[in-house]
Amino acid sequence: MSRLRQALDALAADGPGRFREVALFQSQLLNSEAHALVSVAPDGTIDPPALDPQADGLARAAARDGVVVEGRGAAALLGQDGEGRSVVAVHRLSQEGPLAQALARERLELVRAIVGAQTAGGSAAIEALVLDSAATDLTDRDVHAMAVRAAGLAGAPRVAIALLRRLRVVRVADSASETLSAEARRALELAAGEVADGAVATAGAGGFLAIDRVAEGAAVHIARSLGADGTGIVMLCWPPGEAAVVAALARRAAPMVVARFARPGLSDRFDRLVSSGPWPAAIESARRPKIARRLLAGAAFLGLVLPLPDRVQAPLRIEPLQRRVVTAPVSARIDAVFVNPGDRVAAGAVLVRFDAAGLARERDEAAAALQAASSQAASARADGDVEAERLAQLKLAQLSGQVALLENRIAETEVKAPIAGTVNGEDLRQRVGATVGRGESLFSIAAPGGYRAQLLVGDSDVGRVQAGSRVSMRLASRPLGRLGGTVSRVYPLAEVVDGRNVFRTLVTIDRDDSADLRAGMSGTGWVSGGWAPLGWQAVRPVVRWVRLRLWI
Repeated sequence: MSRLRQALDALAADGPGRFREVALFQSQLLNSEAHALVSVAPDGTIDPPALDPQADGLARAAARDGVVVEGRGAAALLGQDGEGRSVVAVHRLSQEGPLAQALARERLELVRAIVGAQTAGGSAAIEALVLDSAATDLTDRDVHAMAVRAAGLAGAPRVAIALLRRLRVVRVADSASETLSAEARRALELAAGEVADGAVATAGAGGFLAIDRVAEGAAVHIARSLGADGTGIVMLCWPPGEAAVVAALARRAAPMVVARFARPGLSDRFDRLVSSGPWPAAIESARRPKIARRLLAGAAFLGLVLPLPDRVQAPLRIEPLQRRVVTAPVSARIDAVFVNPGDRVAAGAVLVRFDAAGLARERDEAAAALQAASSQAASARADGDVEAERLAQLKLAQLSGQVALLENRIAETEVKAPIAGTVNGEDLRQRVGATVGRGESLFSIAAPGGYRAQLLVGDSDVGRVQAGSRVSMRLASRPLGRLGGTVSRVYPLAEVVDGRNVFRTLVTIDRDDSADLRAGMSGTGWVSGGWAPLGWQAVRPVVRWVRLRLWI
C-alpha cells in the first residue's frame, strides 16, 4: 500500500501531478496495458481529444457514474479540477472476460472510496485505520483488529463492528474477544440487524431486544453507514467512548466496505453475460435474464424427462470364431520347435517335435522280439507241435500290438496343426530341452474365418442385456473408430473376474467391421438397453443401492 500512500499524499498536496499519481497507481493495480488521464467538461467535451471512440464513451460514462468497465476498457472518476471539469483515468485491461471485469471494477471502486475518504478530510488516525483495513482481506481476524484500534481511538472499553452486504451480516467482530462463541456472535448479528432496520442513534432501553441484551444495561452508541442496497458498516460503542469518533469511522469506512463487497456474484455475472448477448431488439434488456433462466430451466427439465438411449458399458476382448488348443500328446522332452507365436500355418504343419529316442529303442526291442516269436511259431508248425504253435501265435499277436502302439506314440512326438490359422501362445523356443507333461497346453490356433467379441457385463446390468441387442465398440488400438455388432448369447452362469461378478456375453461383429482384427484386442462396448429418461439413468444407481441396503 506504499504506492497508494504516495498517491494520496500527492493528491492532498494539491499539486499539478496529484491526479497523475492516483492514475498511475490504478494502472499498476490493474496491470493495465495503457492508461490515459483526461478531463471531461460538463457538456461532454474531452481534453485531450486524441482518444478513440470507445475510450471517449468510457470517460463520459465514468464522469457520470464514477466507475465504468466494458470489454477491455475501464475508467474511474478521480475528482474535479480547478475549472470544474471531471478528471477521469482511462485504462486498457490486459485481459477480457466477466472475471477480469469484476476484479477491475472492485479495485477501482476500492481506490475511489479510499481517495474519497482521504479528500473528505477528518482525523489522520481514522484515515490511517481505514487505509490499513483496506489492505487486508477483511476476515474475522482483520475486523477484530479494526475493532480493537477503533476502541483505542474512541477511548471505549469495547467496540463491536458488523459488515453487512444487502442487509445480511457477513462479518462480525468484538474488540473484547478475538474468538466469539456461537451465542455471542448470534447476539451481535441480531443487534446489527436491528441497527440496520432503523434503531436510534443511542440505545440502552429503547425496546430493541438484541441491542439491550448486548449492551448489558449500558447506553451504547450506535453508528451506521449503509448504502441504498443495505451494504455498509454498523458499529456499537460502549461508554465512555466518544460517539463522534465512532460515527466518523463508520462514515469513512463504509465506502471501503461497499467497494470490497461490490464483486458481482454468479447471478450478477450471468445477468450481465446474458444481457450482452445477441438478442432481438424487441426484447428489453431487463427482461433478458429472466427469459434466459426460464429457457435454461425448461432445457434442464426436458433433459431430465426426455428419453435417451439407455446403454450398458462393459469391457471387451476380441477372440476368433474358431480356435483349437494344441496340447502335448506325450510326456517327453521338447526336441525342436518350428513356429513362433503369430505365424500363420497350414493344417498338418509340424509345430513341435518331442524327443523319441527312448520310444524308438522300445520299438526296436519289440520288433526283435516279434521276429523271434515268428521264428518260434514257424518251427513249432514244422514239428507238428500244436500247443507250442498256439502259444507262439499268442505271443506274436501281443508283440505285434506293442510294436504298432510304439509306432503310433513315435508318430505323436511330431505335433501338427489341427487346422489352418494363426499360432498364439508362448514362445516354446525358450523351452527347448525342457520336459512337458501329457495334456499340457502348447499353442492355440485361431482360424482365419472371423472374430467375435466377448463382453464382461456386471451382474447389476445383465438384466438390461438381451440377445439381439445392438452393441457399439471401441478398441484401445483404434480409439477413433467404432465397431458394430449384435449380442448372440449371454452365459447363464456368473464368474468372478478381477473381483467382479460378471456374465460373459458373446457379440457377433458386423462383417464390414471385422477386417484387420486380431485376437486379444481389448476395448469397451456399449450395449443398447432401450430408452429411459436421463433423470432416471442418473439416480438409478442410488435407488438400486438404497433398495439393496434397506430392503425396500
